[in-house]
Amino acid sequence: KKTLIIFLSLFLLASCGSGQTPTAQAGTQGAAQPSAQTEQNAPPADASSQDGGSVNADGFVFEYKGEKVYMDEGMAGVLAKLGEPDSVLENRSCVFDDDGFECIYRYPGIQIHTYPRGGTDYVYTVDFKDDSLTTPEGLYLGSSMEDMVAAYGEDYEEKTGQYIFSKGQTTLEFMVADNEIYSIVYKLIM
Repeated sequence: KKTLIIFLSLFLLASCGSGQTPTAQAGTQGAAQPSAQTEQNAPPADASSQDGGSVNADGFVFEYKGEKVYMDEGMAGVLAKLGEPDSVLENRSCVFDDDGFECIYRYPGIQIHTYPRGGTDYVYTVDFKDDSLTTPEGLYLGSSMEDMVAAYGEDYEEKTGQYIFSKGQTTLEFMVADNEIYSIVYKLIM
C-alpha cells in the first residue's frame, strides 16, 4: 500500500515529461540547496497570522518539530523554519497554470509538495511517509479508524477507503484499509 502511494507520487512528478531535476540528494556532500527560484520566495503578502501562517491559518495546520506549516504558505518561509530538506525534486509544472516548477521537499518522515504561482513556490500538500510523526491530534500511520473518528469526528467525506475532512481552504485526508491508516495527507483546496 505504501509502495503504491510512493509510486503514484513519483508518477505524478514524472508524468509531465522531461524537466525533472533532483536539486539535492540525501547523503551528498554539504547541505541540500533549494533552487535559486525558491531562495527568493516569500510568504504570501496577505499572511496575517502572528506565527507566520498564510491565509489558510484557519485550516488544518501541520506541525513538524514544533514549527507550523500552513497550506499555501510560501516555501521560503517553510525552509526558514524547518531548515534544509534531505532532498528536493523539481519538475516543470503540467498540473498548475503557472510556467514554473512543482517541487517535492523531503524531510525525515514527510514530503512537502509545492506548486508555482507568480514565480513563487507555495505549499500544496504534506504527506506522511512513515509512522515517526503524528498529527497535532496524535494520529500516525498505523492508527485505527476509531482513533481517527475520536480525534476528528464523523464529519468527513468517504470515497472508497479515503476519509476527507475539510476545514477552511484545506483538507486532511486519511486512507484506511483493514481498520488501519496507511496514508495521511494535508492538502490545499485549489
